[in-house]
Amino acid sequence: GPWVVPEAAKQARNPMAPSPGALAAGRSVYLDKCAECHGDSGKGDGPQAKMYSPLPSDLTDAARLSKETDGELFYKITYGHKPMPAFRKRLTDEQRWQLVLAIRAFSRAEQPSAAPPK
Repeated sequence: GPWVVPEAAKQARNPMAPSPGALAAGRSVYLDKCAECHGDSGKGDGPQAKMYSPLPSDLTDAARLSKETDGELFYKITYGHKPMPAFRKRLTDEQRWQLVLAIRAFSRAEQPSAAPPK
């Protein structure tokens, strides 16, 4: 069924700023725990992706991710939803918030950059 995130979880704010260190830490955790399904670049095309239904989300989809709060992403990472596992016992709160930063970086990377002013 659909992924239902409680309203209180949606309102949670990421306590971590997107610093180079936090992004690097999030990327490291992502490559270790998430890339097998979501792919190294977040497109949902990891080597295990085709084994699952539904397929892993494309984390580069800026339009979709812009509709989700950091709290929603944190909740989804924390509690999972089959076939995605829960990470509340596998990762610290800090690591899960770092993952939120890494996921946001994937979706920002796909957005076209503005042309420089002339």
